[in-house]
Amino acid sequence: MKWISAMALGLYPDFPETLPGFQREFPDEKACLTYMEAVRWPKGFVCPLCDTKGEPFRFANRPKVLRCRACNEETSITAGTIMH
Repeated sequence: MKWISAMALGLYPDFPETLPGFQREFPDEKACLTYMEAVRWPKGFVCPLCDTKGEPFRFANRPKVLRCRACNEETSITAGTIMH
Protein backbone atom coordinates (compact mmCIF):
# COMPACT_ATOMS: atom_id res chain seq x y z
CA MET A 1 0.00 0.00 0.00
CA LYS A 2 1.41 3.36 -0.99
CA TRP A 3 1.67 5.99 1.74
CA ILE A 4 0.09 9.34 0.86
CA SER A 5 0.50 12.36 3.09
CA ALA A 6 -2.56 13.97 4.64
CA MET A 7 -1.58 17.28 3.06
CA ALA A 8 -1.42 15.66 -0.38
CA LEU A 9 -4.98 14.46 0.13
CA GLY A 10 -6.06 17.99 0.99
CA LEU A 11 -7.02 17.15 4.56
CA TYR A 12 -5.20 20.20 5.89
CA PRO A 13 -5.70 22.76 3.13
CA ASP A 14 -4.85 25.74 5.34
CA PHE A 15 -1.34 24.52 6.13
CA PRO A 16 1.12 27.16 4.90
CA GLU A 17 3.37 26.28 1.99
CA THR A 18 6.08 28.89 2.57
CA LEU A 19 8.27 29.88 5.52
CA PRO A 20 6.70 33.37 5.79
CA GLY A 21 3.26 31.75 5.66
CA PHE A 22 4.27 29.30 8.38
CA GLN A 23 5.58 32.11 10.56
CA ARG A 24 2.31 34.06 10.13
CA GLU A 25 0.15 31.01 10.86
CA PHE A 26 2.22 29.82 13.83
CA PRO A 27 3.69 32.88 15.56
CA ASP A 28 4.01 31.14 18.93
CA GLU A 29 3.83 27.79 20.71
CA LYS A 30 0.15 28.20 21.56
CA ALA A 31 -0.79 28.52 17.89
CA CYS A 32 1.23 25.38 17.08
CA LEU A 33 -0.37 23.37 19.91
CA THR A 34 -3.87 24.49 18.90
CA TYR A 35 -3.24 23.29 15.35
CA MET A 36 -1.67 19.99 16.46
CA GLU A 37 -4.61 19.30 18.78
CA ALA A 38 -7.09 19.97 15.96
CA VAL A 39 -5.19 17.62 13.64
CA ARG A 40 -4.85 14.88 16.26
CA TRP A 41 -8.46 15.07 17.46
CA PRO A 42 -10.47 16.65 14.61
CA LYS A 43 -13.79 15.81 16.31
CA GLY A 44 -12.63 16.86 19.78
CA PHE A 45 -10.45 15.27 22.44
CA VAL A 46 -10.77 11.52 22.99
CA CYS A 47 -8.87 9.97 25.89
CA PRO A 48 -6.33 7.42 24.59
CA LEU A 49 -6.87 5.26 27.69
CA CYS A 50 -10.64 5.18 28.29
CA ASP A 51 -11.99 6.60 24.98
CA THR A 52 -14.04 9.25 26.80
CA LYS A 53 -14.89 12.18 24.55
CA GLY A 54 -15.04 15.71 25.88
CA GLU A 55 -13.11 18.74 27.00
CA PRO A 56 -10.00 17.74 28.97
CA PHE A 57 -8.49 19.56 31.93
CA ARG A 58 -5.83 22.01 30.76
CA PHE A 59 -2.86 23.27 32.74
CA ALA A 60 -1.59 26.84 32.36
CA ASN A 61 1.94 25.81 33.34
CA ARG A 62 1.91 22.61 31.18
CA PRO A 63 0.30 23.64 27.86
CA LYS A 64 1.20 20.39 26.05
CA VAL A 65 -0.57 18.19 28.62
CA LEU A 66 -4.27 17.32 28.61
CA ARG A 67 -5.95 15.34 31.41
CA CYS A 68 -9.05 13.23 30.86
CA ARG A 69 -11.91 14.32 33.11
CA ALA A 70 -13.15 10.73 33.43
CA CYS A 71 -10.03 8.70 34.28
CA ASN A 72 -7.44 11.44 34.97
CA GLU A 73 -5.04 9.99 32.37
CA GLU A 74 -2.62 12.62 31.14
CA THR A 75 -1.53 12.76 27.52
CA SER A 76 0.69 15.11 25.63
CA ILE A 77 -0.53 16.78 22.47
CA THR A 78 2.80 15.87 20.90
CA ALA A 79 2.86 12.23 22.09
CA GLY A 80 3.36 9.85 19.21
CA THR A 81 4.41 12.62 16.83
CA ILE A 82 7.76 13.71 15.48
CA MET A 83 7.61 16.57 18.01
CA HIS A 84 7.69 14.11 20.92
